[in-house]
Amino acid sequence: MERQKNNIPVITLTIVFLIGNTVINLPFSDYPQGVILGFILSVILGYFYICLGSKKLSNAKFSKLDRIFFALYCLLSSLVTVRNFVTFSDRVLLPEISSVYPAILFVLLLWFLCRQDIKIIYKISIVSAVIIIISCAVLFLMSIENISLSDFYKLNFHLKGIVYEAVSFLSISFLQSVILLRFINDYTEIKSIKKGYIIAVSLLFLCFVQSIGVFGISLTGKLLNPYADSVSIISLGSKSTRLEGFSYFLYFSATLIKSAVCIIAGKHSLSSVNKKAEKLWLPCCMIIIGGFCIFTAFFVNIDFIYIAPFLFIPPIYFIFKLPRQEHHIG
Repeated sequence: MERQKNNIPVITLTIVFLIGNTVINLPFSDYPQGVILGFILSVILGYFYICLGSKKLSNAKFSKLDRIFFALYCLLSSLVTVRNFVTFSDRVLLPEISSVYPAILFVLLLWFLCRQDIKIIYKISIVSAVIIIISCAVLFLMSIENISLSDFYKLNFHLKGIVYEAVSFLSISFLQSVILLRFINDYTEIKSIKKGYIIAVSLLFLCFVQSIGVFGISLTGKLLNPYADSVSIISLGSKSTRLEGFSYFLYFSATLIKSAVCIIAGKHSLSSVNKKAEKLWLPCCMIIIGGFCIFTAFFVNIDFIYIAPFLFIPPIYFIFKLPRQEHHIG
């Protein structure tokens, strides 16, 4: 892929990609006792993963089987991301209509974005990142009077909860940075990626503190979309502000761009495997993603705990199994 001379596009793309669908799932509610320490642990491990991954992948040689495996991992990551947003749309944005329509609309937008030049994706990520950064900062400041930090002072060392939450955050977000590394495909940009990571984590932390600080850990775990709900109660005096639209934009832009990056990275992974497979990749991805969203809407919704291993294990494999003694990434 084309190297970006300006590091701003790489920083902003990293920000938007890592925020992705993470903010929709923030925080996970299965083990509220470990959600705070689990998030902190995942952030630390995610940073080390990026540092290790950038060095390992700069010397990696991918076999054809590895490339196919990586493309399938990209597809799964995109599928989960799209499904998260469609579920959010069904529950919050458009609860009165079937989730089939948001799924079809999102897939069409995703198909259109994936057909654009990579420079367009970088430009869109710049605009989105600026809006997201300003929105998160301003909304957090406007929520300060509603935030209580009492739950942050009562941290319980619940090992099972901490591990579960850390693995969940790593699976849904930070370990997926391997896709971003392959998409950017330039080891000299690692400093920009690290900067983007730090900014993205800082924004997620603000959303995290805002959600838990407003509702508390116990109530937050029962809400469908804690961050959007925490924004919705912001008021100016006696007037309700209805600022949750900014959180909706955050959800939409981040999931759309992340999904597109995943699919494009998968396509480039197949480019040296089979040219016909590369051409069929995009339409097949759209059919699979759209079909999966419709299937889970009408029949059964698959719990994240059954998907997490397939998101967690492949990035570990790519780091510790793939590297060979060759300098160029194909």
